Amino acid sequence: MKTKIYIAICTIFAMLVLTSCEAAELWDFILPLPPVEMPLHIDPAEAAADDEGIYGVLAQHLHRETLRDPKPDGVPPTAKGYVELPFLPGMTRSAAEQFLSDVGLTCIVEESANPSPAGVVYAVDYAGVGADGMHYINPQMPVTLCVSADKPDYPESTVENTIYLTFDDGPDENTVEILDILDTYGIKGTFFLLGDSVKKYPDAAKAIYERGHDAACHSMSHRYEHIYASADNLIREVDEWVGLMESLGVDFSKVPKLFRYPGGSSGQYFSESRLAVMNDRLAARGFRVYDWNIVANDALLFQCPEGVSAYEYIKNTFEETLEKKKNSSSPKILLLHETVGETRVVLPHIIEYLIENGYTFAPISSLHDGWTFADEK
Repeated sequence: MKTKIYIAICTIFAMLVLTSCEAAELWDFILPLPPVEMPLHIDPAEAAADDEGIYGVLAQHLHRETLRDPKPDGVPPTAKGYVELPFLPGMTRSAAEQFLSDVGLTCIVEESANPSPAGVVYAVDYAGVGADGMHYINPQMPVTLCVSADKPDYPESTVENTIYLTFDDGPDENTVEILDILDTYGIKGTFFLLGDSVKKYPDAAKAIYERGHDAACHSMSHRYEHIYASADNLIREVDEWVGLMESLGVDFSKVPKLFRYPGGSSGQYFSESRLAVMNDRLAARGFRVYDWNIVANDALLFQCPEGVSAYEYIKNTFEETLEKKKNSSSPKILLLHETVGETRVVLPHIIEYLIENGYTFAPISSLHDGWTFADEK
């Protein structure tokens, strides 16, 4: 047994070294913009189907991960024979194709039906590097333009077919990528932010507000035992959060104040009478309170069954809970967590699944009254 383990370790180490050398010597690589990095998960079914078994699948994943993040070697891209082009995302398809044609490059076009403007390039997949707002493209590798297709015909927005995408516990290193995904689909979301995290990622918090999404309060600390010890403790954290966000340029005279209790508005940490006092204190400060009724369990990945990938677990949980609420007259509020890396990976599937099933999207601020578990119908 020890011999087998030793051989396995040596094999994996050799794969890492060979893959790193290959990437360093032969390739520069950039993924579609905005980049959405896939976590290193090994699907048992994928491994079983591969002739080389788990080692073959692992090698493929390691190879992709090594190529993902090129390290500059000091050689100017143009000295390598790369073609210099302006930043293509945001251009029309015809303009981007013309730029590529003018320098002798052909391209593959992939269209995706979503609510973003039709015919606009929203991402580029190519070999090369990106720097200073320019693309430096290896002409020996294909270029793929990701173009938004014709905008779907949406039904009239109603409570029954509107989804409110909400993200808790940020901001985080994943926040900007999630914003990029939402912008790709023309969707505005709601971000319930922790003040302590805002201090760590102030630029991400500002981006939420400046890009037209709801910047909402989720307390400063998320520490249940402190927040829920008294209404005074809660309000002190809320007041501190407001001051912090105002220091970043948020003008609460122009945007609503939105709040979500850490853990939701029910649980072992407070009684109904204390909750009523807290709600009254929040209302006096102009806050509306929101819970959720659709989940993806992205913050509960420890519950993921053996043999099921995190991606599948999040996707399946979301689809199952959405199905249970599809005929509800209550607002459909989806709880996600931007602090979970898998969430940004599965988010495009969630959005496209909702589009295909006739749902529209809105920020929770468009609900002019708060909504909590007690309001579920």
